[in-house]
Amino acid sequence: MRDDAILKLLAEANESGEICKYSEEQILAAQQQNAKNKINHLYNELIFPITNNILYLIYSLATLIIMPFIYAGGESGAELGAVAAYFLVFSVAIVLAAVEKYVKNRPEGKEKWPKGFQKFSNNTFALNYMLTSIGYMLALSGGVDSSVVAALLIKAIGKQLVCVHVNHGLLRKGEPEQVVEVFRNQMDANLIYVDAIDRFLDKLEGVEEPEQKRKIIGAEFIRVFEEEARKLEGIEFLAQGTIYPDILESDGVKAHHNVGGLPEDLHFELVEPLKLLFKDEVRVVGKALGLPDGMIYRQPFPGPGLGVRCLGAITRDRLEAVRESDAILREEFAKNGLEGKVWQYFTVIPDFRSVGVKGGKRSFEWPVILRAVNTKDAMTATVEDVPFSLLQHITERITKEVPGVNRVCFDLTPKPTGTIEWE
Repeated sequence: MRDDAILKLLAEANESGEICKYSEEQILAAQQQNAKNKINHLYNELIFPITNNILYLIYSLATLIIMPFIYAGGESGAELGAVAAYFLVFSVAIVLAAVEKYVKNRPEGKEKWPKGFQKFSNNTFALNYMLTSIGYMLALSGGVDSSVVAALLIKAIGKQLVCVHVNHGLLRKGEPEQVVEVFRNQMDANLIYVDAIDRFLDKLEGVEEPEQKRKIIGAEFIRVFEEEARKLEGIEFLAQGTIYPDILESDGVKAHHNVGGLPEDLHFELVEPLKLLFKDEVRVVGKALGLPDGMIYRQPFPGPGLGVRCLGAITRDRLEAVRESDAILREEFAKNGLEGKVWQYFTVIPDFRSVGVKGGKRSFEWPVILRAVNTKDAMTATVEDVPFSLLQHITERITKEVPGVNRVCFDLTPKPTGTIEWE
């Protein structure tokens, strides 16, 4: 039986009396398109629902097998519980990413998700029946990675997830308030806010070496979570927004606070559902979970925060200068249509000063370094071609509005040779 598309072409040709109106190339293209539509239809109506049911059956059997060990307690039960939790939650992320890649090539007019996806989603997240006796704590920074993990786990286990947002004094301007607004007020998350500014800055006082700073921040984070866990009951797992570039770079490039910076005497089992995904894939998962674009596509922010942008030993006055200059840069990029276009942009202040002139008098103040790069996976990066007039305007604002600054520079180094962050 001939394809519908070919029949349509021949019918049109017969009506006009031009049997040879269509070339062999046009007929072949129509045949290929029709075959593609049939394959998509087969996947949409048959393969995906069957795969859905098979996966759900596997998960259900795993639940029945593992539950007795979890309830039995003991070391073996905890280990099996950790394996089950990691496997199931991570599977959600992988499947969502795979489905999103499929639907990008869907035929015109098709619904965004194949039929059966919502059922698959609900079934997969039914893992909460297995995890009803286990408490989870999430290190929620408000960045893309931890926010996606939060959305994933909130859908999976709801209020069993305790999100802990630690204000270590190294966040961007207005960020703690935004995290509380989005997760507590909009997403109804079980959120605990911890003000630990003095605690972290006191620990970091006088520390110059970047790796040591990252390890101090990572270890202190864990201690805060342990203290919060002791105030609650049944917290056995710590969820983190670790992604694959974090793991790759921690092997010989730099320690990430949630990888190389973790203490050896960790009292939690780690759950890292995004640890094998790159940043672009994490955004796909976040989109599939229904997070707003403003959160999914916001620029990345390192776990150690401004602590790796206040170079060398951190001082409170220089840290505040980084925070204020970064706010100006973000504001100007948003005004000039670069927000969302540029992958990551921020300011850095090194631990040295330069001579300048202010108000007709000699000044001896810090330089601010601007960084703006584009990348997809954070493994390589190119420098954004920021209009020179905008750079001049940003320079004028920073030197006038940020105390202690008399010079602005622009970093032209791609990755490699330079990493995206300076420390």
